[in-house]
Amino acid sequence: MRKPMFREVVDAFFSEQSLTANHLESYNRLVPTKDNPENLMQRILDTLRISDTDEPGTFSLDPAKTRGRKIVIRFGRNPKEGDTEPTIWMDLPSRKDYVSSENVIITPMEARQRDLDYHALLWVRFTIYDNTGGMMIKLGQEEVPIGYFPVMVKSKMCVLHPDNINNPELVRRFKLPPDAPYEEKLKMLMEDPLDPGGYFIVNGSERVLVAIEDLA
Repeated sequence: MRKPMFREVVDAFFSEQSLTANHLESYNRLVPTKDNPENLMQRILDTLRISDTDEPGTFSLDPAKTRGRKIVIRFGRNPKEGDTEPTIWMDLPSRKDYVSSENVIITPMEARQRDLDYHALLWVRFTIYDNTGGMMIKLGQEEVPIGYFPVMVKSKMCVLHPDNINNPELVRRFKLPPDAPYEEKLKMLMEDPLDPGGYFIVNGSERVLVAIEDLA
């Protein structure tokens, strides 16, 4: 018996796309990666306006608290001035080491076994200007960690991604052979090569996104 046409279309789609492909693509468009300088996080910072008087990607301090000086802090890019360097980025997923108190790379399996969040530190670069005389004079620059952001398993920010699995720290900690096939490295990290990813790990538990269609 011939399948209905819509079933054939669905089968053809999922023969090339996994169930989690849409989740991974959406997440990869959001987070700041080297191959996507126009990621959504960066675009939000570039266009965010704190008040009606501030330019996009900036905010001004209260002159009453800066001895009358007009101090402007930029957190977004300024293409008009040739500033196209990213102002937001993420580390690889990490946890606090109990001995050294330093951040060390964490794998999804470690997060599961230790009941931890699989997340990464998010950074923003702030540039400080003095605009008191009408000319923007750069006073300094600071890179500030603003918090941790959840990392989707198998995304471009995950240590299991092909671009990250050869990270020197990861290779050293888990003694991964440099020339080993990708699937073998996944097994050495106690991961199933057939796991499509597309989910988060919160307090050691896997959390899956569920799409809901509202027909109200």
